[in-house]
Amino acid sequence: MPKFIRVEEIGEGMVLASPVTNKFNQTLLGPGTLLTAKHKSLLKTWGVQMLAIISEETSNEEVDTSVTQFLTDDAKRQLDLRLGWQPENPFEQDLYNMALKQILDTHRLPEAE
Repeated sequence: MPKFIRVEEIGEGMVLASPVTNKFNQTLLGPGTLLTAKHKSLLKTWGVQMLAIISEETSNEEVDTSVTQFLTDDAKRQLDLRLGWQPENPFEQDLYNMALKQILDTHRLPEAE
């Protein structure tokens, strides 16, 4: 399972388990990025407080599952902020689910080769 750490805890050689995005959904750092001291400073400048790293005991399957859940939770948070309302009927739920799928599709991780 990825380990969630504060930016201040970043150490040389840690690897991102999920992308770091800004409030405009632009990817700042992609998953698999090898972190350095420069990244620590940059992330602080960007206002990033927490991130997910791959821990030594993490299997690839665990990373995929955890990153997917992390991205889904983040997408729901983003969508809720944008909409300002919660679905109250099946039609609104369908719209919500379509918007959520669109956000998740923009965060899709590249397939492993």
